[in-house]
Amino acid sequence: MQRKTPTPNKVRLRRTRTDIREALLESALIEFGAKGFDGASTRTIASRVQAHQPQINYHFETKTALWMAAVDHLFGLLREAFDGVIPTTPTEVDVRRLAADILRRNCETGASGKQVRPGVWIDDGGEVHRRARIVAPAYVGCASKVKADALITRFTDIERNCCVDSGTVIEDSSILANTTIGICLDLCHSIASGNRLWNLEHDVAVAIVDPKVMRFTSAPRKWAAHSSERNQRTEEAAVLQKPEMPQRWQIGNNTIQE
Repeated sequence: MQRKTPTPNKVRLRRTRTDIREALLESALIEFGAKGFDGASTRTIASRVQAHQPQINYHFETKTALWMAAVDHLFGLLREAFDGVIPTTPTEVDVRRLAADILRRNCETGASGKQVRPGVWIDDGGEVHRRARIVAPAYVGCASKVKADALITRFTDIERNCCVDSGTVIEDSSILANTTIGICLDLCHSIASGNRLWNLEHDVAVAIVDPKVMRFTSAPRKWAAHSSERNQRTEEAAVLQKPEMPQRWQIGNNTIQE
């Protein structure tokens, strides 16, 4: 009687919880990017990386929490690029283009927060001074603050816990989370993160030494997500006590059409 030679068992590498979480985030970016929040399936997100749907519930609890974590992960990849002096890959350009496309509504993914007027979104706890001006489309994130006489122009997104100081102009730029931009500055076609600034037009990255110009926000500002009083103040500020403004703004060599 011929004896069967035992076949070696397949070796299956056991993934750590961190590995599974990272894989789910990468899969979520693909699914949300292709189908938007409503069309994305958590079952598909899990199956793409050979995971199970309960693992999404374990790591993120809800679909909304997964969405928020995926966005944070995306901008975290961008933040890592600032470790070098000059970025060498187009990843940051792609992320900036994604932010602009979201504001243009060129993709199914939409801006979070409340649309206080056409093309202007303000997330929970965001504050805009009544003398500040926002030109649509633009986004102000959770617990971020735009001070008096600041001008936020088209296709600018200000992420959570940021501060734009008085008199500063920000045009077509991304201000990443926990960043403070100082007083009376002119920021165009750039990405800012803490004290690091990358100008997309000239492909130059610099570190700002003076904390009065740019810095990381010292501590998260406290805000109440469901405070009706705070929401009312936010709407009154951003909406729209609209002062008389010229048809065109001249900022340096740049003309901004109203």
